[in-house]
Amino acid sequence: MRALIITAVILSVVPLGGCGTHPAASTAVKPTTSSSVPGGTLTPAATDAPTPTPAATDAPTPNSSATTFQVLTKFNCRLPVRMIIADEAKGFLDLSTGRFEPDVSATVDARSYSWFAHRWLPVPPEMQSPDGTRYAYAAADGIHEVDLITGVDRKLVSSTPNQVVEYGADGIYVTKYGAYSGHLGLWLLNPRTAVLKQLLPVSVAFDELGGGAAWYSDARSDGGLSPDTLYRIDLGTGLRTVWFQQPNIWAVHLGTDATGKALVGYLDVRTSDQVTLAVMSGPGQALVIRSGPNATMAWILSVTDSHGIWFDSNSDMSPLWLLQADDSLVEVAKAPVRPLGACE
Repeated sequence: MRALIITAVILSVVPLGGCGTHPAASTAVKPTTSSSVPGGTLTPAATDAPTPTPAATDAPTPNSSATTFQVLTKFNCRLPVRMIIADEAKGFLDLSTGRFEPDVSATVDARSYSWFAHRWLPVPPEMQSPDGTRYAYAAADGIHEVDLITGVDRKLVSSTPNQVVEYGADGIYVTKYGAYSGHLGLWLLNPRTAVLKQLLPVSVAFDELGGGAAWYSDARSDGGLSPDTLYRIDLGTGLRTVWFQQPNIWAVHLGTDATGKALVGYLDVRTSDQVTLAVMSGPGQALVIRSGPNATMAWILSVTDSHGIWFDSNSDMSPLWLLQADDSLVEVAKAPVRPLGACE
């Protein structure tokens, strides 16, 4: 999931998308002063491992501080969310009624919810395995995997590479911390054998994965606004291909749609008020889905599930958005929330 939040334009990344068969997601790679998105802004390798919590024995327990929001498009499911205003309470938003029920079992460090284990987890959604039975995380001593059935926390490899990008159907994608340069190199870690396979050399930097490729935005020498070029990087050869390039336009790869096409967001850096969401099927081939003011546009991709791709609310004025399989963008609810799991 990548986000483009413009006050004095701040860029953060939240990947969604798959590398081959792996599901949407990617950790953010550009430092920002905004709050982290699922996947989080990239930080140096963790010094403390997330602490697995005991398996839940009961359904999540709501407290009495419930709130009801306006539902614009109803779905018969509950969405695990974090409020982006007030006390950032975590809980469940019922999309048939609009009722948000805070969950007192959600810890401060909870970053996603597992429907399989019926508990909150200390990692973003993209670090959960596709079947929901395990999750991966990076610690000071290496890359770990936690089994949600047995509770066993197993170290798979030592500290290099030191970042988890996502847990895919074909393994755990890991990389090296590169600060403002982006991720450096890419490896596929087999969680059964703990064998690492290098896909990209350390000399190749990228921002996120999606559609069987890596993606990289080139304007970052001083962190300021400048015209941008968006590159697609082939995972087999490391070859970079220009996919989007326009004068005075800042473009970012947001994720991948249901058919594997690239989702790209862009704006004119001279105005920074109108932003655009588009689907790209090839270099220079952008089909605009929606344009609008940054404050209410869909920008921060959070979770992919059977309904489609959920976007965060961009501000307390922004609705909760859903990008459906046909690339139609739907306003779901007037609720300032960040999805932390599938709507079930």
